[in-house]
Amino acid sequence: FSCYIFLQLCSYSLEEWLEDIQVDRDRNQMRLWFEQMVDAVSYIHEKSMDGKGVIRRDLKPSNIMFDKEGRIRICDFGIISEFCQVDETHTHTENIGTRLYQAPEQVFWCYSHKVDVFALGLIYAELCVPMN
Repeated sequence: FSCYIFLQLCSYSLEEWLEDIQVDRDRNQMRLWFEQMVDAVSYIHEKSMDGKGVIRRDLKPSNIMFDKEGRIRICDFGIISEFCQVDETHTHTENIGTRLYQAPEQVFWCYSHKVDVFALGLIYAELCVPMN
């Protein structure tokens, strides 16, 4: 028995792009990328596992990749958490995620899919505001 995993080759991460490009950001491109991120996160929240959604819990620029056509791909699903209803709040057993991108409720271990929306907001701010 052999098992093969085929993954799409991605050129670079959003984190790398943010570090390299600090001026002259194309607002239309930022909007397009953000729409792709929102669509991807919406998909995983709604129906990614047997009709049940998952909470990503560690959404950050280093986990957002670009394929060779420049489309957004979300990677590293190692710490996802399954949920049944979109509005459910769960108590989780450990503090997971990258602190800089965590919603406040993640620190107290009781949260819902909204923690991913919070992280998206932070990522959008990084896209729109060049850091010096």
